[in-house]
Amino acid sequence: MLLIHAFLIDDDLDLIHKLETYGKKNPSIFSLLGAAKSVTESQHDLRQLQPDLLLIKATKENLKHFDSLQNNDFLDAKCIFMGRKEAAYQAFKLQAIDFLLLPINDDELTAALLKVQHTIEREVAFEQVKNQAFLSQANKDFFVVSSIDKIEIIKFIEVLYCK
Repeated sequence: MLLIHAFLIDDDLDLIHKLETYGKKNPSIFSLLGAAKSVTESQHDLRQLQPDLLLIKATKENLKHFDSLQNNDFLDAKCIFMGRKEAAYQAFKLQAIDFLLLPINDDELTAALLKVQHTIEREVAFEQVKNQAFLSQANKDFFVVSSIDKIEIIKFIEVLYCK
């Protein structure tokens, strides 16, 4: 299993404690690297820590300033937003992997972390396939297609029609 290093953007001390406890109970799945009160306050810590996952409370301020995180080259983290169900639509517009209702349930958190692991593993597998295809001269007759649940290598001669 892949260990996910997470960073929390929320100022709720109970939630921070709950996530730290979850990390102690599940050390092979989850590790909380740190926390910040808002997206704007997290910039320096995120640059230094390079987390795999951002757990972000879906407040108006955090949603408004989230673009500043996406525009940074130093950050390639996946995002899970947390909050009230009214904020879920906006979170998914910002390409969140999942949305957790507060208070967080351990089972829902585990399911969300598994989604993150699956996404990261797919990206790594896609990069490996892509690198192998470009390194080998014999693979000029193939192209790679990534879909939601798999990666396919297709021969150009098998394509009948492309639009």
